[in-house]
Amino acid sequence: MKDWGFWEWLTYVTIAIGAFVLAIETALAISPAASSRRPRFLRSHIWKFIPSLFFVASMVFIAISYLNKKEIEVRRLIFSYGSQGGYSYKKGMPGSLVGDKNSHINLDGRLLDSLKDGYRIVGVCYHYASGERYDLGNLSKSALYDIRPEEIHVVIQWSDVFADELIKGAHGTHYALLAVPIGLTPDQFHTLREAQGLGAKIVAEEVGTP
Repeated sequence: MKDWGFWEWLTYVTIAIGAFVLAIETALAISPAASSRRPRFLRSHIWKFIPSLFFVASMVFIAISYLNKKEIEVRRLIFSYGSQGGYSYKKGMPGSLVGDKNSHINLDGRLLDSLKDGYRIVGVCYHYASGERYDLGNLSKSALYDIRPEEIHVVIQWSDVFADELIKGAHGTHYALLAVPIGLTPDQFHTLREAQGLGAKIVAEEVGTP
């Protein structure tokens, strides 16, 4: 029940009211003396149809709840990612990057609702060439973000190593979204494997620019 939403609770209440009315009607049917003393407006035959109406309504609410969940299932957790677009390459010996040196991950926080009480999220990005990528160090990491039932914009500041790799022509950035236990901070891990060893979950990964 802790995972119920609006439609689940509405279905529960509707069924409960229908069952209550049905129980009252049954009790009055087997007790003519009590039935004769009820108010005039409760003697209408309409009341006999009320439980059925509530049960039909509950079926409609169950269908709506199911369709809403199916809609959520087809949503993507990460729906955009990449550089913020505010940087440029400055030629020289050595070259350098100027401007906003960061990337972003935009995600649908509703899809992480089950983790909100015990986790926060961190975005990371890195360049991968060879070897076991979960053991790569020098990750660029975001700050911690609370899990909220809305669009969440995660900003990842590039590390000096990441920026230097861009200057040298690296491309094909890997992005990972981590759910980290409350109390764990980004500076406590240096690789994705270390993060997992500390209880973090890799909930999504993508590859893209820059």
